[in-house]
Amino acid sequence: MKPKLIAGIAGACAMAVAIAVFSAAIPEPADKAVAAPLAAVRDVSVAEADALVRSGAKLIVLDVRTPGEFARSHIAGAVNLDFSSPDFAERLAQLDPDARYLLHCKSGTRSAAALAVMREQGFRDIAHMSKGFDAWRTAGMAVAR
Repeated sequence: MKPKLIAGIAGACAMAVAIAVFSAAIPEPADKAVAAPLAAVRDVSVAEADALVRSGAKLIVLDVRTPGEFARSHIAGAVNLDFSSPDFAERLAQLDPDARYLLHCKSGTRSAAALAVMREQGFRDIAHMSKGFDAWRTAGMAVAR
C-alpha cells in the first residue's frame, strides 16, 4: 500500500476510536423530563431578590434586623427574626428548613452570619440579598411600614 493511503486509514481509525470513546462517555438521558433545579444557597442582587418576590413562588422573606429597624420599613410580607436576639438559633430552628428563603439584614453583615447558622441547621434553599435592605431601598423597591 502507498504511505499516504496507510496514513489516511490510520487517521480515520484514530478518529473513529476517539468518537466511540467520546460518545460512550456521554450518558443517555433517562427520560425527556427536565429535572427541577436543586436547592441552593446563593448570594443574589437586589434585582434578583425583587424578581423572586414578584415571581409568586412560595418564598419566606426572612429579615434578621432588629424589631425597631423592621418596624420603620421592610419588604412586604417579611418575617422578622432578630439576629442579635440571644434565642436566634432556637427561634430559627422552629422554621421549615425545606422552605425557600430570601434572607437579608440592613447591609449584609448580620445576614451573612445568619446564613452560616441556617446552613448549620440544614436550611438548603436560601437566596441571600448580600447588599441588604439599604440597597433595596436605594434601588427604589417597594417597602411596607
